[in-house]
Amino acid sequence: YAPSALEAAQGAHAVLHLTEWAEFRELDPAALGGAVAERRILDGRNALDPERWREAGWTYRALGRPTV
Repeated sequence: YAPSALEAAQGAHAVLHLTEWAEFRELDPAALGGAVAERRILDGRNALDPERWREAGWTYRALGRPTV
């Protein structure tokens, strides 16, 4: 358990986004990028804006979406 998404992602090599809850859907990719070891995210709900995450330096993948 972690009190926040940023604390849960601390040092992570990949982030799995598996919920549509606003708390996680509205995360700031730049702020989260400062917490992780590597900027990789898998959007399992297609709830995130791919361009926003890529512009922040993330490798973004989503289930059911083609890889650009």
